Amino acid sequence: MSSLFSSESSESSSESVVSSPAAVEAAPAASFEAAVHLFNQRQFFECHEVLEELWRPLAKGPEKWFLQGVLQVAVGFHHLEQENYTGAKNLFTAGVEKLEVTLTNRKGFVPPMDLPPFLLSVHAALETVLVLGPDCLGEFPEALIPQIQIR
Repeated sequence: MSSLFSSESSESSSESVVSSPAAVEAAPAASFEAAVHLFNQRQFFECHEVLEELWRPLAKGPEKWFLQGVLQVAVGFHHLEQENYTGAKNLFTAGVEKLEVTLTNRKGFVPPMDLPPFLLSVHAALETVLVLGPDCLGEFPEALIPQIQIR
């Protein structure tokens, strides 16, 4: 597994939510753990910035698709916060597509998060955005914003 996803402080196989500032301070500035912390704190634009640093230099493949998919979901939630219907719909759709490719075409890559429940949550968010439409995005239930669970 790439060092982008590993954390010296997290070697157990149990799942956890990275949410403490100390966990992020111990991680490199551009790490998946830092991005997860930002996502889970609903700092979606900042999460996108960290993930962009991680995925840009990678060759095409499951690891890149995974990072870009999570990045696009984060940007989708940022657009949702801005009540940008088209941006939220398009980025959720693109992110889901990349994350589904990651699940079906791993080529040995194991995502460092519990991806299936996250995908279900993002599908629910996308469906809710479609039902609400562009005029009612302010009514999006915050409870549908998922947390990323690290493996």
